[in-house]
Amino acid sequence: SVRRVLNAFVATQPRNYVVMEVKSNLIPEERSELMKKFNTPLFKKVAQVTMGEPAAEFKKKVLDEVLKEKQELEEKAWKVRKVETERKKLMEARVKEMEEARKKEELKRAKEEALRAADAAGTKEGEEKQERVEEMKTEDGEKKEEDVKEEVKEEVKDKEMKEEVKEEKKEEEEEPMPVAELTEEEKKQNFRKKVAPDLTPENLCNEFAKFSLPTGEDGFDDVRFSWHPKDKSEKYFKDWIKKQKIMCKMDDLVPGEWFKQRWTEWQKVLAEWHTTTTEYNDPVKRAMREAEAEEVKWKAEEEKKAAAAAAAEVEKKEGEVDESKEGEEKKEGEEEKKEGEVEAPKAAEKADEKRAEPAAEAKKEIDIFTVESILDIGDGEPLFAHFTFEDWALLSLRLELSLLAHAYKKDANDPERVGIHESHLPFYYNKYFSKSFTVRYYGVESHSSLVQMVKDAVSLAEGDVLATELAEDFAFDTLVRRTEDERRKRDHRLTAGDESARLKFNKPPDAPTHLVGYRGGPRVGGYAPVHGSSTLPPPPAPGQPFYGGGGGKGGPYAGGKGGGFRQNVCKQFQNHGNCRFGTGCRFSHQVA
Repeated sequence: SVRRVLNAFVATQPRNYVVMEVKSNLIPEERSELMKKFNTPLFKKVAQVTMGEPAAEFKKKVLDEVLKEKQELEEKAWKVRKVETERKKLMEARVKEMEEARKKEELKRAKEEALRAADAAGTKEGEEKQERVEEMKTEDGEKKEEDVKEEVKEEVKDKEMKEEVKEEKKEEEEEPMPVAELTEEEKKQNFRKKVAPDLTPENLCNEFAKFSLPTGEDGFDDVRFSWHPKDKSEKYFKDWIKKQKIMCKMDDLVPGEWFKQRWTEWQKVLAEWHTTTTEYNDPVKRAMREAEAEEVKWKAEEEKKAAAAAAAEVEKKEGEVDESKEGEEKKEGEEEKKEGEVEAPKAAEKADEKRAEPAAEAKKEIDIFTVESILDIGDGEPLFAHFTFEDWALLSLRLELSLLAHAYKKDANDPERVGIHESHLPFYYNKYFSKSFTVRYYGVESHSSLVQMVKDAVSLAEGDVLATELAEDFAFDTLVRRTEDERRKRDHRLTAGDESARLKFNKPPDAPTHLVGYRGGPRVGGYAPVHGSSTLPPPPAPGQPFYGGGGGKGGPYAGGKGGGFRQNVCKQFQNHGNCRFGTGCRFSHQVA
């Protein structure tokens, strides 16, 4: 190549050379290799370091070039506007002329019609009619000459129109040529923005960690610093490296064992929670719980009645004994009877109050941060029993972003890589979780807005990097408590009429499910979904056959040999044990 020939040729020619290789001049190995080519007494090897705040002369030159480019753009736009204005005026003049010609033609036709009407009415003499006819013929004969003259007239009119436009332009105030000025932001600019950078973003991210400032050890006879002195240049360079560690992506980053272990634990726990929710919301089990509650209530009422009857019996016996006594004993007995009559209802009332206390306590809203187990906050109800599709999605998002913040620091193993920049969230999210990261799915337009939705778990720290306040070994149920807390706050706001609290997730449409009934017997009909329903009711309990209308091998709708509930299995749940859609997923989470 030409570069290779030049590199082999230049060292033999005693001249002054400037080597403008950005990447090679910043990497020590390549600098040393370059110095070997000029390792002769003919050359003095000097490293010129221009780093930091530019000199005033350089700034002025940059701003003059920026102003010149801006002025050229302003003039170009001004000329375009000027031509467009002239075109519009010519069009308006042409329309005006055509309108005048149309009016003249209409006037001429009106006169001819008036003459014809007068002739038809006989208001004029025949000779006058003959004269008019001859005049019309004469006009028809002269039309050919007039047609030839029309072309000349049109040219004259075009010239007159242009002259009129020019006169109007003189009368009107013309837009002056604009004078470009630099804004305050442009005045702070130290360098011109290039169309093509010196290094592509990929090369910069892959190589910047190797960069260093030149020293005498590289083979230089002298190292000069143009803008900043050596100490300030070194600090500037160090700060720049730190910034690049945040702004550049790590393509070779690999998720570590800590992340894989925590992610596996989460998938297992989340699957158990989904199963618990499904079982709790099962209509059959819900009916059984309600029946048990009714039974407990009935037993309590029966115990209350029995206690009241026993108290009445005791009072009766005490009354009979008291009647056999005389004098003061009789009076004492009557007093004791009265006290017993008063105390018995009081005892019954106290018993009723004690039974009502647990029920009243259960109705109170439970403190989610003090409850011992999120799987049972009372009567077997899990804390996440009322989670909707959006709540499960936000719960998973809290976990994923918190886990991502910790895993990145561990796997990067560099204290200067303080976190993931918000612009790189899709890249690292895909690298760790093997799925896309789309903010519009959550009804927002930016990464910062999405992080704000789960601010109780993660946030954007200084420099717009992802950070979390949770410890590395945080408990998963902590996220459930925070999700439930936010759900309750959101419900309160919606109840108060605040529609801004409503979540607007882009939930995928539910796929049509193919439901097939349970196989029927010789007498028992097949058990199938009710016509028009999209859900399959539970099968009959053992020993309690459901007698359908069809009998034999199938029920009245979709019963038959197929049996059961046919639905595609969720691939994400099957492979990872977790699904971001939760109970709102359109696929089955029952993995065989």
